Amino acid sequence: MDHSLHPLFKPIQMNGTYPNSYYVEKSPATSLMAYVACYWESGSLPYTQEDVAKEEGRNLSAMTVPARVLPDGCTDMLITYDPVCSVHSYAYCGNYTQPFAVPEPSDDDPPAGDYTFGVRFFPGGAHVFHGMPLEWFTDKRIPLEECWPKKLNALQERMAETNRFAERVEVMNAYLSPLSVQASTYENDLMKNVLHRIFKDGDG
Repeated sequence: MDHSLHPLFKPIQMNGTYPNSYYVEKSPATSLMAYVACYWESGSLPYTQEDVAKEEGRNLSAMTVPARVLPDGCTDMLITYDPVCSVHSYAYCGNYTQPFAVPEPSDDDPPAGDYTFGVRFFPGGAHVFHGMPLEWFTDKRIPLEECWPKKLNALQERMAETNRFAERVEVMNAYLSPLSVQASTYENDLMKNVLHRIFKDGDG
């Protein structure tokens, strides 16, 4: 893939309006734009929606939580924080072939402060990092350590020290950028051309 594809493609996402929740996105570092569509985060609020909007420089009207996820060819690294146990869990989510709904928060859900931080990879983009056939992960969500060849200790330690979405973005940029440089010695021109045409024509 090529960084020029980045402005041509925005992952398909249908947003809801759950109260006491937030959703934000951020573009990756320039060196990762060939592989990563965006960083995103959703969760329950210890902050107000106004706080999140102000931090990320976004309009409050755009601050909504995804209520339904549609297949778009992307895959995700997911880091979920449990405020009760003060621990993060790491997962990799393959490409889904059917849409699915995000459950509406209920009284049984974790208390305010839980969140999921995601790295959304372009179609084919995650292969650069884990080196495995993407079809192995279709319609699956697995522990990240089962497919990620790079040790996660350093990432886990740094992520545990973060308090804000912007800090998690910086940590992930620092973690993924060296890996993309090592892995990008070969570019699949055919895939790049196909994706460019799909994105440009609006058929993706």
